[in-house]
Amino acid sequence: MSSLRPYQLQAANNWKEAGYKGLLEMATGTGKTLTALSCARLLLEERGNLIVIILVPTLDLATQWATETRQLLMSNVLLANSKNNSWYKEVLMSMHSFQPSFSIITTYATFLTGKFQHLVKIMPSDTLIIADEVHNFGTLKHIAAYPLNISYRLGLSATPERYFDAEGSKALYDYFNIKDQPTFKFTMSEAIENGYLCEYYYYPKIVSLTDEELAGYKEISRKLMRFFNSSSQSLKDNSAVTSLLLKRKRIIHNASNKLKVFREIMTELVENHTPLKYLLVYVPEGNDKQVDEEDQRLIDTYSAVIAREFRLNQHQFIGGTLNRDKILGQFASGAIDVLTAMKCLDEGVDVRRAEIAIFCSSTGNPRQFIQRRGRILRTHPQKKFAIIFDMVVVPEVTNQYFEDTLLMEKSILQNELKRVHEFAGLALNHYQALDAIDEKAKEFDIDIFSKLT
Repeated sequence: MSSLRPYQLQAANNWKEAGYKGLLEMATGTGKTLTALSCARLLLEERGNLIVIILVPTLDLATQWATETRQLLMSNVLLANSKNNSWYKEVLMSMHSFQPSFSIITTYATFLTGKFQHLVKIMPSDTLIIADEVHNFGTLKHIAAYPLNISYRLGLSATPERYFDAEGSKALYDYFNIKDQPTFKFTMSEAIENGYLCEYYYYPKIVSLTDEELAGYKEISRKLMRFFNSSSQSLKDNSAVTSLLLKRKRIIHNASNKLKVFREIMTELVENHTPLKYLLVYVPEGNDKQVDEEDQRLIDTYSAVIAREFRLNQHQFIGGTLNRDKILGQFASGAIDVLTAMKCLDEGVDVRRAEIAIFCSSTGNPRQFIQRRGRILRTHPQKKFAIIFDMVVVPEVTNQYFEDTLLMEKSILQNELKRVHEFAGLALNHYQALDAIDEKAKEFDIDIFSKLT
């Protein structure tokens, strides 16, 4: 416990005082894993022995947790996932042989299986469950499977609130005994101010739609107007609206001018950084979690621009990428100049050194851009600050296209500009960043310098 930072020690103490049941909301990059394992050690030292169940969203995170759990908590660590076919037998053997203490690390998907649910039901009540990236634990299926028989509970996330899911968020908070505020909260602002995350410069870049893209965008907007309430300035929540919004997002996702803006950013970076290294590029992506043929075509296109036009050593990083630890190590050492990522590097993957990021896409989910920003703000002895470029797709406002739907477009754009406002708020170039998008915001009668509701 002596190696903990003051805020990590405070988090562990708060959890203990809350009866070993609570939720820690800590900014990405501030050491949630170390804090959680320190919490578990507090409980282990008090009880003398302990069974710990650790839930994570991905196999990569399970491996990371296993390594750190063995180093910091206990040696007997079992991985229960699709890569270990004997996990069920191993857990039963550990339970029936009266092992004094052991940990089971599993994914949220495996947690829902019949075998794992059977294990949960026969666990002693004084077991500890740790849910990393806890927002994943608020789906209807997980809520129905909450292990109410387990007394000790710890949730972890930089963004515990579930996106557009008030009921799921409430169920999650109830399970971890949260009424109004998390058991402990440590914001990104606090982390930067105290030197635990590095400072950064933020450069939003406007991307315009082509005439053809704008025509398709406008046609969808006309259909959406049937569901727009001008009084509340909001769209109805139904399947038709969801389908239309997904079609519009697809146009933004495929906006051809993104590649033009990307080349401009890369040219600027190559001119100002010699050599250019430690660059993360989040390429445009669709809404599904899987990488489809269109996604692969896009990441191949961006990879080719980086490698052929700018002569940089790049490597793609997607869901099925093999030798991931080796690739991340080569990137941290500078052997790989650029990581070109898609639907990856959001939750928990440890990118030890990244100094520059280009965000070519955003799903609109605040969790994604908050976690991505935290990924780039991790400190390093040779790193003075981080640089973030962020593409913001905004349609041109003309009477021909938007006279009848301007109020709705303003409402939708405000949600997109919340990200810009959030990013700029903590940036070293705060006013310069906001000024870069001020003219475009004014076209929609939006004051970018004011807090966006």
